[in-house]
Amino acid sequence: MHSKNAPVGVYTLYYNRFSICSLMTLLTIRWKGQPASLEQAIDIVEEEVDIYAGEQNEEEFLKKNWKGQVPVLLGPCDLKVTDSLQITKFLASRYTGLIPSGCEDVITAMLNELHQVWFVSLSFSAQEGRGAGILLQIQNILAQPTTSDDYKTALQRKLQYYATTYQADPHAPEIVAREKLKTQKFLEKIARTRHFHNIERKSKWIFGVEIGPTALDAHTVVFIARLIDAGHASLIGSDMLEYGTQHLESNAWRGIVDGNTTLHSLWERQEAAKTMTVGGGAEA
Repeated sequence: MHSKNAPVGVYTLYYNRFSICSLMTLLTIRWKGQPASLEQAIDIVEEEVDIYAGEQNEEEFLKKNWKGQVPVLLGPCDLKVTDSLQITKFLASRYTGLIPSGCEDVITAMLNELHQVWFVSLSFSAQEGRGAGILLQIQNILAQPTTSDDYKTALQRKLQYYATTYQADPHAPEIVAREKLKTQKFLEKIARTRHFHNIERKSKWIFGVEIGPTALDAHTVVFIARLIDAGHASLIGSDMLEYGTQHLESNAWRGIVDGNTTLHSLWERQEAAKTMTVGGGAEA
């Protein structure tokens, strides 16, 4: 994690490019539109945290977010928002087009429903051992004699949070099946909502061209991207696949992912394939 000295009044978003919740926040920022007033406008510095190198478990970062997760938004007056959904709602309080008047109840309810999905169940396999790897790293740090008591307390708090959050194995077949069903129901609701608001003319936004991009668009598009990358495109109806694909080809999205997948494991395989291709060519 590379620290930056953000100017007074500037907000800092700690994120990771392979974190689905980070990506949801980043796309929300890209589509935030105009502030409710000039006084409501904020500047956001984006600082990447390498969660695959364990930077989210470092003592310094745990002081920013005791859960040891990204995204995290820090700002003036000791502002600290440690959840992507809450960050989105904070942004919407200043950029009201994200959750516009007249759509608040629907958008809020649908965002809450989306974030009830266990993304980890649909993103990683048990064989990849993503969760086990995080726990092992924390246990190794706890076992080091140089680890301070305060740091141990912070790590143990994170372990307890994980145990409370995932009381069942997120990769168990019945859990994965449950999350797939929740995903299908969510996307079907989005499809119906989009159809209702786009009866007379087609719009690339859920609530039509007059409303434009909302926070629900941002989070849904990223969710669709993750489902595609994780091999779950079959869960996406044709209309929602068309909706998502057009946004995944947009400059806003391309600027965030820079041609990469949303999954670190898939990115690793793609990079390895490139290396083999280059190496094979050189040998030939």
